[in-house]
Amino acid sequence: MFRYLLLTVVLVVTKIHSQTPYASIEGHYNLSGFEMASGVYLIKNKTFFYYASFGAVDLKVYGTYEINKNGNLSLYPSKDLLKEFYIYGVKDTTSSKNIEISYKKPYRRKVKKISIISDAKSIPFPEFTSNKKDVSITLKRPIIGEIQIDHNNDNSTSSFILPKNVIELKIFHNYYANMTKEISKGIWKIKENILVDDKLKPYKKKEISSITIEKILSFIEKKKKNTSYIKNGKTYHRIDR
Repeated sequence: MFRYLLLTVVLVVTKIHSQTPYASIEGHYNLSGFEMASGVYLIKNKTFFYYASFGAVDLKVYGTYEINKNGNLSLYPSKDLLKEFYIYGVKDTTSSKNIEISYKKPYRRKVKKISIISDAKSIPFPEFTSNKKDVSITLKRPIIGEIQIDHNNDNSTSSFILPKNVIELKIFHNYYANMTKEISKGIWKIKENILVDDKLKPYKKKEISSITIEKILSFIEKKKKNTSYIKNGKTYHRIDR
């Protein structure tokens, strides 16, 4: 009986000890600087929510974080936020042999020129003009069911599987992909509830309420479930997940 109680106490203490670093640093860290409002929320369930606002940028990044034994804190943004492109599709019961793919003009000039690779053939999109914010191409359905997006400027590609009965695709560039990647490269340390960046600048923790935590988690969950939109009577669903 004594051994059982001792084992139970050890397990409980071990569990509490393992949770302590995350529970103790839970809070809001204001990272705002000159002409930029930013900050990060760290929640004890290892969820983080980062935000930054400057100029026309309104960046919101969420994911998980980890703290190692040396107090180094690593941020791991949700994989969906790191994608260069988001693809939506419309399904139809007709057995169309063709598929229409449109591309909305991106903010970044570097990704304005992309091509679609289907059945080993590369088809470039038409040029954007001052009056043309969307360009499109029509091609035969690929035999192998895979379509690639060729990033002409950086020699890389993104691929996705084309679901059956999808007759129309819309491609949107994720303007915040590169910014999100930079956040994951950040070097942070946490010590005595103080967050320190790679320039050794300290940021004190501010306690957050359970209501704030619920709002953050609810926002993240809503974003994850937001996988479709309706336009001109058509429902477009994300197909690149």
